[in-house]
Amino acid sequence: MNCGIIQTHHIPTWVSWTSLCIQIPLWYFAYLYFDSVIPNTYGISRSPCFCLKRKVKIGSTRKSLYTKKHDPKKYNPDDEILVQNLSKKFGDFTAVNNLTISIKKDEVFTFLGHNGAGKTTTI
Repeated sequence: MNCGIIQTHHIPTWVSWTSLCIQIPLWYFAYLYFDSVIPNTYGISRSPCFCLKRKVKIGSTRKSLYTKKHDPKKYNPDDEILVQNLSKKFGDFTAVNNLTISIKKDEVFTFLGHNGAGKTTTI
């Protein structure tokens, strides 16, 4: 009769190390995925399937949207602050593309946009 005796099984050391070596990258990639998907206070979240989508390089199709003439109702050469065709590139990344604005005297003006929209670069 075995009253009060607990039998234990010993796991070989190499099994523990193999399990550890598999789990570290697994939990690291799980952390990166959930950090991108779950929204936080300092950014916007991605879609849960973001890693399955292809990255699309924006090329000449987007340039055609910005080659239009400026609207005379919104742009007045007599205003105090004038910005015409402002562009800024960082390598292949275009932060600001053909921005044209005018700001009247005593007018309150602000830039709104998501992170990486080019607000600080414009200022």
